[in-house]
Amino acid sequence: MRLFHENADPNQRIVHSGDAITSRHASNSPSPNQRSRIRSLCRSLGLGLFYETWQKLFGTSEAHETRKVAIREDRLIAALAGTIHIIPASIAISIAALNSYGYYIGEELAGPQGQDDEKLAGLQLAAKLHELTIQASLAAMLLQYIRHEVALEKGLPFGALFAGHLFKDVSFLWSSEFWGTANGTFANRQGKWKLIILLIICTIIGLTAGPASATILKPRMGNWPAGGTDFWINATAAELWSTDAAAAEVPVTCSNDTSDKSCPHGDWQTLAYDYFPYWSRLEKKGYLPDTLRIPGLKSIRELYPQIRSTSQQYSQRFSAATTQYSVVADSIAETSRLWGWVVAAAWRSKVGSHSTYANIDNTNIGPSLTWTTISQPSNKTTALAAIVVIPGEEKGTSGIFACTVDARVAPAKIQSTRNLYKIVTSHLKPSSTWMTAGTDATYGGSITWPAISIEPQWAAYLNPKTGEGNSTVFQTLTAAAGLQDMSGLEGSTTCYLIESVMATMIVNGLARRKYKHGIIGDLKDWDFDSDLPTCDSWCREMMPLHGSMGDGGSVYTLGESPQMNATKLTMRAESTGYAYSPKGFTTVLSIAILSIYSCIVLTHWAYMIWVKESSNSWQSSSEIAALAMNSRPTEALYNTGAGVETSRIFRQRVRIVSVGEKVELSFKAQPDQESIALNGWYS
Repeated sequence: MRLFHENADPNQRIVHSGDAITSRHASNSPSPNQRSRIRSLCRSLGLGLFYETWQKLFGTSEAHETRKVAIREDRLIAALAGTIHIIPASIAISIAALNSYGYYIGEELAGPQGQDDEKLAGLQLAAKLHELTIQASLAAMLLQYIRHEVALEKGLPFGALFAGHLFKDVSFLWSSEFWGTANGTFANRQGKWKLIILLIICTIIGLTAGPASATILKPRMGNWPAGGTDFWINATAAELWSTDAAAAEVPVTCSNDTSDKSCPHGDWQTLAYDYFPYWSRLEKKGYLPDTLRIPGLKSIRELYPQIRSTSQQYSQRFSAATTQYSVVADSIAETSRLWGWVVAAAWRSKVGSHSTYANIDNTNIGPSLTWTTISQPSNKTTALAAIVVIPGEEKGTSGIFACTVDARVAPAKIQSTRNLYKIVTSHLKPSSTWMTAGTDATYGGSITWPAISIEPQWAAYLNPKTGEGNSTVFQTLTAAAGLQDMSGLEGSTTCYLIESVMATMIVNGLARRKYKHGIIGDLKDWDFDSDLPTCDSWCREMMPLHGSMGDGGSVYTLGESPQMNATKLTMRAESTGYAYSPKGFTTVLSIAILSIYSCIVLTHWAYMIWVKESSNSWQSSSEIAALAMNSRPTEALYNTGAGVETSRIFRQRVRIVSVGEKVELSFKAQPDQESIALNGWYS
């Protein structure tokens, strides 16, 4: 019987054999506990060479290998052995939490300006290093589990000995070692499935941890929620989004052009001077401007016209135009102005609201305009129609044309930027893809937009006398485009021009309904004795309520009674820049992968500290090879010296046992074999 004790000097070998006692002592040996702890820390971090260098510096190195403790029972050493998990798990938890919570960085990453590409490349490199530390951490955990099973329990299939080194490659899942392990002999079914599931999870995490880390370690450029506010417009929703354009809602003074911007014909000069003059100067296959800017009370709206065309490349079936409701555009400009009090970066404001559009389908059209209605048998309603008379080239002759008008209110996102908060734009622009022929009022497939019923009397307010040569608005616009009689333009361009004139007139007029309405309510903590608002509660409401990203609250105070006669809208601010965010399936999946990894390794580490178990033995392939060479030959590995072709070899259960002062691999129990003792020294 040979006994080896933890408290004995590892270089002091005491052998009891019958009555004979022999002793050998190596001088200048360090304290066993001190050396074991330093060795455990260095080897767990893969710094075995550093430990060897430390021995040489302090004169404690040996000319030969010394005996070692195979499995230790020491809580401090168990804690030190798990330090390999600290860095990868800490980084994984930090970046997963950062993305889960959301954090806005800014237009540029921290550090020297103009070097974002280099910074992102550095983060990509850091992600790769993080992947390597994760794989090392998983390997340490797997080796610890396998070592415990083969040394202290009833053993594992031979293929499991190599799992801690092979799991990093996806081919391990269809290797002979894995399938030999999966089909091998276990002491119990529970232990079998525990190991198989652990191997699969570690392989998947080892393969995906790198991409997952790269995904959420690098901040993304985009538009991020950055506050906003609710606000109320002093008109009910039925009034604001009314689908009835009636003459009763228009002041009688709008029968003449008095420069009143609230009239349906308001700002017709913008169309006459900034858009239609381009028509007469068009060259072959030329294009008109696709955006106009229309001034309002507190904002400048964009109007998007579209000309009907038979071009094969840009075929458009209708002449159309879209723009934003003036009252909503003014509200966006106002809330964007307030936004400037709170932030100093470039912000982008959005509001969920509505736009209007009008399209005209006709065969003949002309400068002298008369409004009427026609019945639509398909849905038993009436629609606005127009009759246009164009003077002929000869006296007493003329061209008479007729057309129908279809106007609708459609959902749109209306937006402005902080640097140009008075300029209000919309994402909804004319496109042949969302306008289909027929009377089913269906646009973009299954989307149905409410039709606006326009009275001819209301439409008449679009075309008053301008005071410029006794011409009407319609005549002034067509003249600006070069059309005064039938000789003015050639072919189908006459139709296209008149359609465009009518579309822009109608949509400009519809957008001016409720022109003089606006936001009601007071800013929270407004100082009425000051020309400037105090930035207190309302500023906090404008910013994200939770964290650095998210929606805001409400900067206005308004009683319940006024709210009943108002329409509530929401302005949502967005900031363009770099940010960490859980937005997107790939990001969520990456967070899940790193979170699962952290839970597994930290739970394992905590358990190892609890049971006070640790070991630095048999961590590398070379150490396993050394163990095998120091073991007695076995028939279980017969004919495997030149290679292993079948998984049968890897199915056989193997243990690490002690034979006196030595340890060896054992495929079959022998009389002189014993289990590895905790804190026992072995050669």
